[in-house]
Amino acid sequence: MDKDIRELAVELRHELHMHPELSNHEAQSKQRLMDFLQRHAGLELVDKGRWFYAHYKSGSKQPGIAFRADMDAIALEEDNSLPYHSLNTGAAHKCGHDGHCASLAAFAVEVGRHGAPRDVYFLFQHAEETGDGAIECCEIIRECDIGEIFAFHNMPEYPYGAVVAKDGTMNCASKGVCVSLIGAPSHASAPENGMNPAQAAAKIILSVPRLLLGEQFHGLVQCTVVHMKMGEKNFGISPGEAELCFTCRGQYEHEMEMLIGELLSVARKTCESDGFKLEVSYSDAFPETANHRSSVEKIRKACSSLGYEFIEMQEPLRGSEDYGHYTKLTDGAIFFIGAGDVPDIHTDGFDFDDSLIEKAVEVFKHLAAI
Repeated sequence: MDKDIRELAVELRHELHMHPELSNHEAQSKQRLMDFLQRHAGLELVDKGRWFYAHYKSGSKQPGIAFRADMDAIALEEDNSLPYHSLNTGAAHKCGHDGHCASLAAFAVEVGRHGAPRDVYFLFQHAEETGDGAIECCEIIRECDIGEIFAFHNMPEYPYGAVVAKDGTMNCASKGVCVSLIGAPSHASAPENGMNPAQAAAKIILSVPRLLLGEQFHGLVQCTVVHMKMGEKNFGISPGEAELCFTCRGQYEHEMEMLIGELLSVARKTCESDGFKLEVSYSDAFPETANHRSSVEKIRKACSSLGYEFIEMQEPLRGSEDYGHYTKLTDGAIFFIGAGDVPDIHTDGFDFDDSLIEKAVEVFKHLAAI
């Protein structure tokens, strides 16, 4: 990697870190990245509204290859210990997306300067954290004849600089499920005059361990109660409504949907038998992120050529990633780059390691050339 490009990328990463934006609000981050690429890469930029991509045109007739980075930050207050700490209240780059973007931007500058054997698309995606960005950006797969797509995520706890991947599921599918039980309030001294949903809510929650034991599940499944609300601290009122929120998760997306179906079946039967109205809503839906075997093999070959340690991941990461929308449409894979023994992502102590930028760029360069 050219030294001047590495220095530019670090400067860009710090600038992005200082100005984090939450999902679907990445307007300034997007503009900073577009300005950087316009100044240094000399590539065509295609503005798609909330996201954009840069395009290197090779003249080759073979299908293009795409590389994706995510732009959004998370809702967390950062302290002022970093010289480039967040200037935006309530938002911080504590997942490393600033590093992902800086790495992809640096790779784009390298390709713009040195070329590539085929068309390369550099995709800068919004709203990964909420799971609704990639599904919009899939437009690029359909419109641009993308034959393969790659991405990386920095990952604490794995050895520094090691590349980590596996065939099949890398990240589990997940979906937020909220069920509302609607009855009728009454005075707390006369609960029989109303419909208090506490017992019905308890039945639904207590059913969860049994649901997870189904023989139809061949991969990991989870159902976690993440929120409960019923009534207020008012000892004179028996409440008439309850809300239960679950995160359902699965190594295989179809098995997660089966689990959700069984959970909702219990909720419906409970409400019917106990006389409550049921309302259901969903949020934060993430697909199973499944790597294609042929694409992972290319990552292994790139690491072998570079002398990078490659670790075969044994179990999928339980945390979700919306990248799986792309690999439903074309070949591709996401891989991790180990950040070593540092604070975990989504914690205040985390900061992307600038030295990982070059490692990501070198892997990308090899993948573009295979």
